[in-house]
Amino acid sequence: MSAHDHLLPPCLTKGVAQPPWTACSLLPLFEGSPAAVNVSTPCIAESLSRVRSLGASNNVRRPSRQHGWLGKAAAGCRSPRWRGHEIAARIVRMASLVFVVTLSSCSLPEEYLAGGPDAHIKRAEIPVAAEPSPAAISDRDSINATAQQPAPSQPSEISDLKSQIPAIKPAYVSDAGALEMSDEVIPFDKFARGREEQYRTVTERIDDAVFAQNRERRKLIEQRALDDSDTDLPDRRSFFGGDRFLSPGPVDPGYKLPTGATWRPMFFAFGTLRSAVQTFHQGPKDITEWANRLDLFGNLTLSGTERVLVGLRPFDHDGLFSGYTFGRGSKKKGEWNDALNLDPQTLFFEGDFGEIFPCLDPHDKRHLDYQFSIGRQPLLLQDGMMANDTIDGIGITRHNIYMLGASNTRVTGWFGLNEVNRGNMSEDDAARLFALSTTFDYAGRTIEADAAYVSGDAGDGTYVGLGHITRFGHWGSSLRANASWAQDNDTPAVGTGYLFTHELSRTMPGNSDIVYLNTYLGIDNYTSAARGPATGGPLGRLGLMNRAVGLGSYGAPLSNKSGDVVGASLGYQHFFDALAYKQLLVELGGRTPYGSNTEKSIGAIGAQYQWGFGRGLAFILGGFGTLDEDGETGYGARSELLVKF
Repeated sequence: MSAHDHLLPPCLTKGVAQPPWTACSLLPLFEGSPAAVNVSTPCIAESLSRVRSLGASNNVRRPSRQHGWLGKAAAGCRSPRWRGHEIAARIVRMASLVFVVTLSSCSLPEEYLAGGPDAHIKRAEIPVAAEPSPAAISDRDSINATAQQPAPSQPSEISDLKSQIPAIKPAYVSDAGALEMSDEVIPFDKFARGREEQYRTVTERIDDAVFAQNRERRKLIEQRALDDSDTDLPDRRSFFGGDRFLSPGPVDPGYKLPTGATWRPMFFAFGTLRSAVQTFHQGPKDITEWANRLDLFGNLTLSGTERVLVGLRPFDHDGLFSGYTFGRGSKKKGEWNDALNLDPQTLFFEGDFGEIFPCLDPHDKRHLDYQFSIGRQPLLLQDGMMANDTIDGIGITRHNIYMLGASNTRVTGWFGLNEVNRGNMSEDDAARLFALSTTFDYAGRTIEADAAYVSGDAGDGTYVGLGHITRFGHWGSSLRANASWAQDNDTPAVGTGYLFTHELSRTMPGNSDIVYLNTYLGIDNYTSAARGPATGGPLGRLGLMNRAVGLGSYGAPLSNKSGDVVGASLGYQHFFDALAYKQLLVELGGRTPYGSNTEKSIGAIGAQYQWGFGRGLAFILGGFGTLDEDGETGYGARSELLVKF
């Protein structure tokens, strides 16, 4: 895919790790949470982000923005019908606005450069009306009556109208950096004065540790008064070049390529460290362990649309995690697990063809904006049910297509040629994956239609998936249908079957708590086109009781396989504080087999508590208990420390 939102760095505030492009968000919740990633208390009863999580509420997006009156007509809006005098008045106002903006934008740089950085000039002026007097009110009424008549043609009438315009006064801007107007040109180093500093990335911390003048600069910034304009700040030095992440300052001029593009290279690192002590006892599986996982990323940003991303997972490899397995039962002696691995798990370049070669379309009329990505990258189809793997491949995407009555359509073609793990989570060296992914945005709903074909030594398979994501009232709904067909005989890697899932959730009235219901039906032997070793089965992202934690050997209480089975889970997520530092998720679920499935009917109840503290730190504590139709019980518990940096 051409966009990898979940691989972008966090902008961390106290106890909360939130993406910088999100206006309101929480600390990323555990994978079983229906409110994970981008749901926040200020967002109650709002259409939620499409960032993928395990609950239906995260799969609902805001009603698509309609483009132009053609798109709005599709959403039920009527086209405008203005009378002649209204059109004339609108044209006059628009022309005046364009003139003022053009004049100020053209003249300000020259005046500022001529006067130097200490120059104080008028930046913008806005009309500020005084308190109206009875005479002014009478005059205003006469002006309104005049506006309903044809535009005046005599110069004397125009002069009379001009005299009614309120007096012009300069606007004011504060030093706090708010988006207000100013009667001065504010240099960049003063614009954000008094504003709380943004989170420093790992690379910025390295720079500050190495260069003494960076530490001196930070100290001076902290000590100076808000109205201090005399203190000289030393320039900031960096090993990694470019502009600071989400910080004020001068824009690096960058490098202009022969193609006409301008690149401003900037490198920063980010990642997530997870460490858990957990125990799982169910059926033949009996394990107690300490497991660790580190996802470390380096992002080389070249421009707003081009970047190179490299990712390492040095503590795990092929489903094995570094740590310690405690002796128990038949295994009298514990052992250390060494899964150190320096092979890149992510390494790709992504960009926009039209932005890389602007010389081919200087007037932006040839529709060359094709996004592409090439290299080892994650592939997620149908919320991970059809595909959830990291594959060597290439993807080409086209956005903003108007087809089938949709306000916006995205089409992605994908080809994977290496590191393809089949439906049984085992790598097939000869596998080749071809996929077509589409998204259609309509008023109030989104349709996702995906198709894939995989060939390889483990058998060939065809896959189709359809998703319907919508919101009605306070309820969010995500309905999906997936199918797989083995071209030859069924194998553990590819089978013939169907999987239907539905996720329903809503925000509770009077608070930000969330209640949700997940249901699913598996027919025959449905298998995914591609599944990574730590992703579990096709139901691995559906609820707390079915989830794959992606760390160690801790299993799913209700299993996440999908052959000949019916299941459901009901959950409730409670937030103990407005910022969701502390939250509790409780879920009750069950599944029963039918047909050729020989597993036992089973029920489970589980809970998970999460406490966010410090900067990007979270402590997670959870457990479950199960009871099958023969009266056999199972249980598990885990504690995890999660660090985002």
